[in-house]
Amino acid sequence: MAKPSAFQFSNPILEKISFNLNDNPELETGKLSLKFGTTDFEDDGSGGKSAKARLIISNEDTELTNPKEQLPYEFSVTYTAVFHWSSSDISDDQASKLLYVNGQALLLSYFRPIINTVVRASGAPNFNLPFIDFRDDGPIEKLKNKNNQ
Repeated sequence: MAKPSAFQFSNPILEKISFNLNDNPELETGKLSLKFGTTDFEDDGSGGKSAKARLIISNEDTELTNPKEQLPYEFSVTYTAVFHWSSSDISDDQASKLLYVNGQALLLSYFRPIINTVVRASGAPNFNLPFIDFRDDGPIEKLKNKNNQ
C-alpha cells in the first residue's frame, strides 16, 4: 500500500504575475528564464524541517537586436510554497536535492494553467510551457528566512 512521502509541501501561492501584450505577433515568444531560491532550513519543533521555495518564470527577448522589436507578449510569474520533511527520513543533502528537482517540478505544474490562460485570453499566439529537466545541479539563490521574507 502506498504511503505519503516524508517530503511534503504547503499549497503553492501565486505571489506575483505580470503580463504585457505587445503589438508584434510575428516574433517568437522568447527564451524562458527560470530563477529558483530557497530559505535556509529551519527546525519545525516536531522532528522535521522546512524551507520556503520560490520559482520565477519569465520570457526574455535577449536575442532581439532592434530595440523597436518586441516579443508578442512578455510575462513573469512567481510561485512560492513551504516544503516540510522528516529529519529522520531525509538528510539535509537529500532535502536540498529534493527541493531543487522535485520542488521546482511541483511548482512548475502550477505555472502551466496560469500562463496558458492569460496568453490565450490576450489573443496572442498560444504558449505551452515545455517540460523542463531539473536534474542538473544549478545555482540556488538563498532567500531570506520565512520571518524576513
